[in-house]
Amino acid sequence: MVELLGVVLGATLTLVAVVLHYASGTGWQPTEDISQTVLEKRAESVPETDFAEPYNRGVGGGAPAGAIPGGDSEGELAESDESDDEFDPAAIGDDEVEYYEIEFAAQGETIEVANNETLLEAGEDEGYDMPYACRQGQCLSCAGHIEEGAAEEYVRHSNNDTLSEEEMDKGYCLTCTAYPTTEFTLTSGEQPDASAFSESEPLTTLPSHCSGMSDDFESELAAAFREYGADAATADDAAAKVAAFDSEYDLELTADSVLDTFEGAPYGEFENDFDYVIGDLAAGVEDCTDSREFRLDGFGDLAADPEQSV
Repeated sequence: MVELLGVVLGATLTLVAVVLHYASGTGWQPTEDISQTVLEKRAESVPETDFAEPYNRGVGGGAPAGAIPGGDSEGELAESDESDDEFDPAAIGDDEVEYYEIEFAAQGETIEVANNETLLEAGEDEGYDMPYACRQGQCLSCAGHIEEGAAEEYVRHSNNDTLSEEEMDKGYCLTCTAYPTTEFTLTSGEQPDASAFSESEPLTTLPSHCSGMSDDFESELAAAFREYGADAATADDAAAKVAAFDSEYDLELTADSVLDTFEGAPYGEFENDFDYVIGDLAAGVEDCTDSREFRLDGFGDLAADPEQSV
């Protein structure tokens, strides 16, 4: 009995001691959270860069990496797109199609052309004899002239690998990739003036790479060209241009092959028939997107067959 009483008394005293201990507190305090302070200190040590947002992100320096602020989701890509003059006509929705009256001066008719239709396609739909070659904006065969002013004010090109800004400012466009944005008058089959192609060097001046061509080849061609009605100077110039073209594109032409093509030329005038030959040769060379420097007439309406020249 005495032992039991002692155990109960000891337990009671122990419980009282524990209660008193926790009632008075231990004096322990949680340590301060310094994680944010550490991040801020590290951020101060990271130098700012010139990268556009969201790439200019130091540690703790704003939104999470990869986040794009609201309203600025276009970013640098949008600026790049805005600076690109080319556009995708397929992106024009049915409710965005507009029609403009385009006068085709050479044909003497005015037709409606949609803003998702090229000038070349519209003319062909009407049965017009429109010159063309690549149909991709990579040559000048389809070139036309807008009478009212700079081409950029009247058409948009889906692709233009040929015309310079200066030529477009003068009203020239590529009908195979030009889409109207307003009304205007178009003269098809018009290419930039010869002087605009090379102001520093006349077209009759040949590239230095022509020197490797056989003199016999040129002499044979020059003699044949004189028989076709060319004067001596023109015949020599024409023969040299063929030699230059052959050397430029490594064709290994023969005089017979050139003359065979010449005999099939349809115009009846030596200069135009010769340019037909150059156009025929150029049509068979994938890398040739502009054969003007090898022609005699260069930019004339009959400079080469529109279905074959580039």
